[in-house]
Amino acid sequence: MSTTALQVLQMLSEGQLTVEEADALLAALDRTEAPATPATPRREATGWDDDPFWPLPERESKPFPRFTLQQLTELKDNGIKADYIGGMRAAFDEPLDAEALIRLKDEGVEPKYVAALRASGLDTLTVEEAIRLYSEGVKAKYVAAIRDAGLDSLAPEELIQLYSEGIKAEYVAKLRGAGIANLDVEQLVMLQNMGVDADYITEMQALGMLDLTPDAIMQFSRAGRHRR
Repeated sequence: MSTTALQVLQMLSEGQLTVEEADALLAALDRTEAPATPATPRREATGWDDDPFWPLPERESKPFPRFTLQQLTELKDNGIKADYIGGMRAAFDEPLDAEALIRLKDEGVEPKYVAALRASGLDTLTVEEAIRLYSEGVKAKYVAAIRDAGLDSLAPEELIQLYSEGIKAEYVAKLRGAGIANLDVEQLVMLQNMGVDADYITEMQALGMLDLTPDAIMQFSRAGRHRR
């Protein structure tokens, strides 16, 4: 990797070049041409304008990291190109160091996935949380649906637990529609595992049990199973 190419990646990481400009320069270098650095770098969209999750919430501005020659070489060796660096910078709305970029790339996490998660409500998403959600198969549409169902303050680990237990947004919404709201993750999992759904709750309400709590519902459900 030439010194000039490393300088291009350095300028990208510092925000002096857009992804498009860096790619153009690197492509030109591959053809052994050396175009001049654009006089007025500009920030442009990364090609995801048609994504339904955009625009992303803004974060507090942080300084761009300065990659060492060794770090730039490691990025190149791990297949991390200019568009990936710029894409992750845009997705997280903050610069990432070389170690974080390499970890994300190794785990298969793409910028568009991170952007969709943050736009679905996980404003303060970290690199570790993005990797965990991706490795567990949690998609941004699931996060958005769960939040729309009323669980709009869950942490990534709680979302992973709900997803792994097969809790769907429709189930949560129907329980809330039946008057059972403010359930935590453990209560939701227990109710579903016990076979309690909105129809069961509606039947209990029809019998005059109007002020039902999650604990009371579970007690009645257990009692009903014992009688059978």
